[in-house]
Amino acid sequence: MKKLSIARQDFTCEQDFMRVNDFLSETYRLYKCLHNWDCARWTFNRYGVHGKEELANHREWEQYAQIWQTSEQQIVGVAHIEEPGEYFFQVHPHYAYLEEEMLVWARETTRNKLVVHAFSSDVTRKALYKKHHAIKLAHTDYNRSLVLRDPFAPTRLPTGFQFIQLNREDSAACEKLSRLYSRIWPTSTYISNGKIVSSL
Repeated sequence: MKKLSIARQDFTCEQDFMRVNDFLSETYRLYKCLHNWDCARWTFNRYGVHGKEELANHREWEQYAQIWQTSEQQIVGVAHIEEPGEYFFQVHPHYAYLEEEMLVWARETTRNKLVVHAFSSDVTRKALYKKHHAIKLAHTDYNRSLVLRDPFAPTRLPTGFQFIQLNREDSAACEKLSRLYSRIWPTSTYISNGKIVSSL
């Protein structure tokens, strides 16, 4: 892919929110995994984390978000906060070199401690953080689990309903569940590794 000239610009929800949403969908297909945020998390960031700002029509978080795009208005990178001082970088795989510029920009906009994230498998991003003297924290929240120590109490279901256990190796069953889930959350999709149904 030919590298085009890239420019950074301010992010505004009214103009750019859905453009970023489309960018996240596109890069999911390119990475074939959730290297960037999924669209559901991006939406929750606007309407959940920053919901009060949204209701007041005063989106303070916009000043902590930037877009990197080509001269043809194609988004290739986004840097933004979730909580104050906690930045996330969404980047097109062919423009990973922009991560350093994103990090420098985030440092310049943060008065106190800057928190950034990297997958344990992302050696390039971890090396970038090390170069900029980042300190690795023990905390991680990417993989979460809940251990249920006690069995569920018996539940009476209405006539015609039953509990079933999903066989994760049965792709047809996973896809059926994904279609059912899509009625509630229209952006869900079945991830073809046979292990998860995810919102995208």
